[in-house]
Amino acid sequence: FESRIIAEYTELLRATDDSIEATGGIVGAIADSKKGDAVIVLNAKDGSAQTQRIVVEVKDKSMTIPSIEKELAEAKENRKADVALMVFSEAAAPAGTAPFQSTRYGIFCAVDPEAPDLAVLEAGYRLAKLIARVMRRTEGSGADLSAVKDAIETVRSRLDAVKEIKKTLTAIDSTTEKARDELDALRAAVAAEIDRIEEQVRASVAAK
Repeated sequence: FESRIIAEYTELLRATDDSIEATGGIVGAIADSKKGDAVIVLNAKDGSAQTQRIVVEVKDKSMTIPSIEKELAEAKENRKADVALMVFSEAAAPAGTAPFQSTRYGIFCAVDPEAPDLAVLEAGYRLAKLIARVMRRTEGSGADLSAVKDAIETVRSRLDAVKEIKKTLTAIDSTTEKARDELDALRAAVAAEIDRIEEQVRASVAAK
C-alpha cells in the first residue's frame, strides 16, 4: 500500500515543480527515528523559489486518535515538515475521515488500497500544500486558514459523490456513458473548487 501511494504521487507530481522522496527506510532529524514514509518538497524543481515540506504517512492498520497525533507530530519533526498528509486505507481510517479531513496536523485522506482514487489523493496533496503556504506566508502573525477550511466540506461532498458513483458502477459491473460523464464532471468540480480556494488564499495573502 505504501509503495503504491508513493508511486501514485510520483506520477501526479511529475508535471509540477514539486517532488516526492520515499524516506521510510531513512533515519531523519530525530535519532534512530524513521517516522515519515515520504516527503513532498514544494518547489523542489524551481531553484529560485523557497521550498517547503509535506511529510506523508501511509497507514493500512487502525490507530487511536492519540496514537495518530503522536506519530504525526514526530513525523513532522523528524522530516522537518511544515504540514502532514496521512493516507489511510479505507478499512484503517478513523471514523469521519473518508474521503478526507482537515486536522490540526494537516490533511487525512482515505482510499481503497486496491484502487486508490486519484481525485482524493490529488485533493489531499493540494490542500496540504495550501495549508503549508498559508502557514509560511503568515508566519509570525498567526496563520489564517479560513479560506481553506471554509471550502473543505464542499470538496468533501463532491468526493463523496465520486465515491458513490464508483460503488454503483462496481456493483453493476459495467460503465455507461452517462455515469462516466458524471464521474468526470464531479472530478473536474473537485479540481475547480481547489482552484477557487487557491485563488482565495493568494488574494488573502496579497492583501496582508
